[in-house]
Amino acid sequence: MEKEEIKKLLNRLIVNYSPEKLSLESFEGKSIVEDLDFDSVSLMQLVTEIEETFHVSLDESGSLLELLDSYDELLEFLIREGRLH
Repeated sequence: MEKEEIKKLLNRLIVNYSPEKLSLESFEGKSIVEDLDFDSVSLMQLVTEIEETFHVSLDESGSLLELLDSYDELLEFLIREGRLH
């Protein structure tokens, strides 16, 4: 799976589950929780959808909070561990 494909899917999921109206902008360098204002419910929905879409378990990453605090780290994790099929 290519980085751009993963990035597009991740961005779309963030926009879809965000409690705020977001556009498909670059989220690089941002915190999903702090900068994008995800509340606990929308964050859990996003995590569930990421796990289902990319066939990963974010709980098993050992650093769920760090992944959610950094878009860049989450993207790198999905590039390393994710798969679409």
